[in-house]
Amino acid sequence: RHYINEDSPLYGLRLDEFPGNTIFAFRLNIKAIQALTKGEVYAQTSYEVCDVLVGHRFEDQVDYNENTRKLVFDYAKMNNTYPFFVWYPEEANILKDE
Repeated sequence: RHYINEDSPLYGLRLDEFPGNTIFAFRLNIKAIQALTKGEVYAQTSYEVCDVLVGHRFEDQVDYNENTRKLVFDYAKMNNTYPFFVWYPEEANILKDE
């Protein structure tokens, strides 16, 4: 796992201000447990900086159907995002040479 905290090279990085100057791509590795079979699932992908939407969050794709009392996954929302507040630490300036 990679937590973005004071020890992370991503801490304070503002892709909205400096796209592509310091990071060209992110590699995402996912390891999860599939709910039905309890088997491990792995996935890998890369995202270029231009693929990252700063200040956005994915829309919730799971809805609860009151009539059937079941969860429903809405694949039409797969790529939907909405604006979301992004907190940046004020003291972090990773591009400044010290």
